[in-house]
Amino acid sequence: MNRTDGQRGSRAAQRDHVLLSATLVIRDGSHPVRVRDLSRDGAHILADEALPSGVDAIFRREGTFTAARIVWSKGTEAGLRFYHQPD
Repeated sequence: MNRTDGQRGSRAAQRDHVLLSATLVIRDGSHPVRVRDLSRDGAHILADEALPSGVDAIFRREGTFTAARIVWSKGTEAGLRFYHQPD
């Protein structure tokens, strides 16, 4: 994917390939998502519908809430950058 939105070309944190369920809350409501890759800095997610890029979000997984930004989206895939590392 072409990432011309300022995202780093090389990732600072190693990503683990996973397939987990989570919820992404943005200004228009809650969206169930599946997490494909996860790191301390962000996540690659799959949604049932297209998500907007460049918006803030709350990533919720098993009682953990993490502030994030959707830094890119293409179709039903999107990339999150966490503002703080999740606990």
